[in-house]
Amino acid sequence: MMKTIVYWVGLILIGFGIWVSFIALWVYWSIHNYWRFGSLSLPAIPIVGAVIFIAIGLRMMKDAK
Repeated sequence: MMKTIVYWVGLILIGFGIWVSFIALWVYWSIHNYWRFGSLSLPAIPIVGAVIFIAIGLRMMKDAK
């Protein structure tokens, strides 16, 4: 069953929102010293974003078959 463009745009926006929420929590926890992963900040944020959008892309490719 083909999904509509509204479904895919919504899924992308939800993925983007999850990623932005992760960044906000990471910054908040870093500022308030809940953990000391300063050296992981630079690679962690893009890696999490990539994982989210790869999952969305795989879902799109699976649905296109």
